[in-house]
Amino acid sequence: MYDDFREELLHKLNELRESNSLCDTTIRAQGQDFPAHRCVLSAASPYFRAMFTSELKEKESDLVELKEMKSSTISDVLHYIYTGETAIDSSNAKDLVMVADYLMIPSLKRKAAVFLQNEMLNVSSCLALESFASQYDCKQLRQAAVSFQTENFVDVSRSEDFTLLDSRKLQELICMDELNVAEEEEVYEAVMTWVKHDLPSRECALPELLKSVRLFSMSKSSLRRILDQELVSKSLACTRIVINALDLFLFPVLSHDNSLTPRSSLNNFEDVVRSEEHTSELQSR
Repeated sequence: MYDDFREELLHKLNELRESNSLCDTTIRAQGQDFPAHRCVLSAASPYFRAMFTSELKEKESDLVELKEMKSSTISDVLHYIYTGETAIDSSNAKDLVMVADYLMIPSLKRKAAVFLQNEMLNVSSCLALESFASQYDCKQLRQAAVSFQTENFVDVSRSEDFTLLDSRKLQELICMDELNVAEEEEVYEAVMTWVKHDLPSRECALPELLKSVRLFSMSKSSLRRILDQELVSKSLACTRIVINALDLFLFPVLSHDNSLTPRSSLNNFEDVVRSEEHTSELQSR
């Protein structure tokens, strides 16, 4: 009974809005005007409540201008305020998050963020969606985007957005234990691809990035090949980092260092060492 009454009440309120009946304020966006009721807006949004109950000029004026907001988005938001419903799709989801965040309507913001997570999270969008979610404090969306990146790291590292990351974000990503890779060499190759995308400005970041690649999880033959690569061999800092990783094969006791933690998707470092030792033993026979 109550749900039916509530639904009918919302329906009648929206009818009043659409017919401009008893409206006492106007929302303007992109030159388009939307009649509305202060009490309804104030009940739905702390932003409007503060505006209509404080000493702001809008308290005395019957016009609220929301600059830089799309009129189509304001229309969607007003429909949601009055009905509890709105159509969310790929064309308006981000705009709804932004406006709902600005107007402090968490339920709408959450609905739009869930749409982005369920319908638009993929290899080409996950990095941008993480940045977007961080900017608008969508915690669940951000975590989903980060988890997608770690689970699909190799594919993500081949995307255009990956090459556009700044060094801080790249380092943050490759430091994660959860990166799903078949071998650590894939992380190294991703780093080199990123550096070579803009070599003049990024070459200086290579030593710090190499420190975040878990070279100790790579094979001895891979490390030897890396030493021969020009970008590494001409840098004393890079050379030292790779040689330190090679030292672990000569002095396995160093592998017990608590800081040497393999990715969760990879075998324990001791298994790598045993495999290398077994290969060397077979080759010496």
